[in-house]
Amino acid sequence: MADSYFTNLFTTTRQDHINYESVFEGFQQRVSASVNNDLTRPVTEDEIKNAVFAIGGNPAPGPDGLTGAFYQHFWSDIKESVVMEVQRFFLEKTFQGETNHTNLCLTPKVSTSKSMSDFRPIALCNVNYKIISKILVGRLQKHLSSIVSENQAAFIPGRNIMDNVIMAHEMLHSLKARKRWANSYMVVKTNISEA
Repeated sequence: MADSYFTNLFTTTRQDHINYESVFEGFQQRVSASVNNDLTRPVTEDEIKNAVFAIGGNPAPGPDGLTGAFYQHFWSDIKESVVMEVQRFFLEKTFQGETNHTNLCLTPKVSTSKSMSDFRPIALCNVNYKIISKILVGRLQKHLSSIVSENQAAFIPGRNIMDNVIMAHEMLHSLKARKRWANSYMVVKTNISEA
């Protein structure tokens, strides 16, 4: 049931006969050559070590059964193989073995769950996958504000999600209070449940 639900939820609706490339016509490039060089530079041992020690020690383990605490405690013993595997990913751009396998834990949103939409999925990832993710996030985080539109207020350092909430509130207030606005403009609310 879970497999069917999530397969249906995340299956593309893309149609082969439509030219989706035209959507990007006129877009200005945001990633400069220097930013691209920073994002794609070789991964260092220090970056990998910092990622290992930034991972929480005892969250639930992924399919490999290992935790961040294990990696941190035995770092001197496993360092070489972890560094080699992570660097291999960044060179070859593919995962080895079961690195990206994930256990899915379904946590109920309501007391009497009756369908899959009543559950919140939590992904329990392997530690090597978390290391790679932390490195990617760390590299991207420095450049997000120059790449992501200023209208995206959430999840960007230095921006506040409440800015857009306040702006929406002010716009709705203006639509109610000003007759000319009410006759000239409208608001469209969308539900992005799969975001």
